[in-house]
Amino acid sequence: QGFISTRTMARVSQSVGVLLVLGLLGWSNADVVLPRWFSDNMVLQGAPAPAFLSGMTNPAGEKVSVTGDAGAISTISDAVTGQWKVTLPPAAGWRNQDNMTIRVQGGTGPAVVATNVLVGDVFFCSGQSNMLFSLHQALNYTDEAATLTSFPNFRFFMTARANSSTPRWDLTPQPESQCDALGGVDSTVSTTPVAEAAATCAAQGFLKDTDFHDGQGIGHGPATTATDCCSQCSNATWTKLGCKFFTFGAGTCWFKADSIGQRHLPGSTSGAVGGLPPPPPPPPPAAPKPCNRWLTAEEASANNAEFLLSFSAVCFMTVRTIAELHTGDRPMALIQSAWGGSRIEAWMSEEAIANAGAPVTGNVPSVAGKNAPSSSASALFNGMVSPWTNFSIKAAMWYQGEANADQSCQDNGTSHSQPVEYYATAYSAMINDWRQTKGAGDFAIGTMQLPPSVKTGTDPAISNPLWAGRPDIRAAQATSAAHAGNTTDVSGVAVTIDCGGSSNWGFDHPPNKNEMSRRLALQLLHTAYDLNESTIPLWTGPVVEGISQSVGTITLTFTVQTSVGGLSLRDVTAPTSVDDGRGGVGVMGNNCTLCCDGGGAPFEVTFDADPSGVGKNVSWIRLTRSDITIGPANTVVLHTATAAQASTDAQAATGLRYAWTDFVDCVLDNGNSGGIPAGPFRHFFLGEKRA
Repeated sequence: QGFISTRTMARVSQSVGVLLVLGLLGWSNADVVLPRWFSDNMVLQGAPAPAFLSGMTNPAGEKVSVTGDAGAISTISDAVTGQWKVTLPPAAGWRNQDNMTIRVQGGTGPAVVATNVLVGDVFFCSGQSNMLFSLHQALNYTDEAATLTSFPNFRFFMTARANSSTPRWDLTPQPESQCDALGGVDSTVSTTPVAEAAATCAAQGFLKDTDFHDGQGIGHGPATTATDCCSQCSNATWTKLGCKFFTFGAGTCWFKADSIGQRHLPGSTSGAVGGLPPPPPPPPPAAPKPCNRWLTAEEASANNAEFLLSFSAVCFMTVRTIAELHTGDRPMALIQSAWGGSRIEAWMSEEAIANAGAPVTGNVPSVAGKNAPSSSASALFNGMVSPWTNFSIKAAMWYQGEANADQSCQDNGTSHSQPVEYYATAYSAMINDWRQTKGAGDFAIGTMQLPPSVKTGTDPAISNPLWAGRPDIRAAQATSAAHAGNTTDVSGVAVTIDCGGSSNWGFDHPPNKNEMSRRLALQLLHTAYDLNESTIPLWTGPVVEGISQSVGTITLTFTVQTSVGGLSLRDVTAPTSVDDGRGGVGVMGNNCTLCCDGGGAPFEVTFDADPSGVGKNVSWIRLTRSDITIGPANTVVLHTATAAQASTDAQAATGLRYAWTDFVDCVLDNGNSGGIPAGPFRHFFLGEKRA
């Protein structure tokens, strides 16, 4: 029998009417078609997870035989759709696992053959632009790329961006020049916090609406809220003038095109604005990136690591760290499947959204305009997750939430209020659906908790009513990361609240993906490989397990495991990146402004009657460093008497929160955690007897 090379073989990725399409394209009877991921150099997930193969036949109802080093097995394709799926024999019986050949053949047509197949661990890396964020933009990228020479069994797969209204069984073909170029930016309008006075606006480089763009701006008329300014900045006339950021102050709208002090949109107007320095220059344009096929480590390193430097920094450095600390030369597959600016709802199947329950089901915002391709409900699940359904994995990595935190008025001209519960519910539903759809057990999920998106010195007391904010998404990620029912420990969250900084994509895309990836790798070593502190560094910062209140004090108790190194408060220091031609040099330019002793201590309390209600204007009082006592063993004691005197209700606190700002000046550390801080948390004393 002859065979068709998987590198050049044409395929079809329609999920409806596929047999008709195959016939129109000239496929002969008994042709067997496999997804694009079945190709030379692929890595199959090893035991204990089952490995699957799947595809189509024309005509339907044909016998499909799988032979080669992975064993022999056969099946009959569905009599109506022509779809087929087989579970390969246990990996322990596979031959030549360092260079396997697998042959798939229909009834009478040519076989499809994949060669140089390895058996190892597969990682699926998904999310939005910070997952797309390339290695070339990370700190010390030249040295980081050079580490690949120690891991020749790494394999890479860059999934082409594709959205679809229906679930696809195969990946969508794309020109290599568009593998990652279009999805690499978050295209939503960013907003800045609400300013209180005209002097504050001017100091931050904003111009009045009538002065914006050398006086070409036309006054919007009296403005009463930030919503008026959002509508104006989003208007096509204003966006053509370069309006990227807005605020509201002194009864009018203030705008500017760009600023290193605020979130920077890749592709937006650059240069100095309002006396502030321009952002770092972007990296030089890269050559077209191969997508929808497997690349070996040797291919990824070719031409001065051209492909590797264009690949996801988080995906590579996380898996690389796992290999350094544990798996060694075991084959590792890295699959990038991400789209910049995407909302979580786009990565959820229709079934996941329908089964999520309140407040998600029936409340997903519609998305129109330029954001629709990457944010419409189920669009990216259908195009970029569904085709991988029958490909077993060791773990998934998730770095997303920015688009859900930034609730700009571009989504149908309205803000969509999304408290913690919305994102937590959506994320839990997505995780459960991905696991159930694969049918390969509860693979681990590693979540990158959102880092800061603003420059140090941004007033933590200011909040913009048009977006839910980073603290809410961080809390949602933490509450939803545990397995449903908390029966197994196969999900972990990497805390990154101290990793803010500016890359050439601005403060919303911090460059220290190196440390962030190290933390995510430790989480996955614990959750996916069941390792503990006897064999790897501690994977988490302090974890609170109890909160109690007495007259004038609140006592926090942390788990002994995460406190044995000694609890302490630490000032936050974070780098910005400067590419000096040698590879992403970090400059400590985003350090705390207030810091632990200067008014930036991370604990706040409230004495409002009911602070837990969504949308309530709650009065939070920040404790000073002198109000915080690191107690004996694993406790922290908060003294609230001074804060109570400043409140209109000088009784017991009704709420407590920690690190509940975008930029965090001061964090709680464990001396044994390698610099990983405690993650943000919030607690309400509802129903408890007030002292």
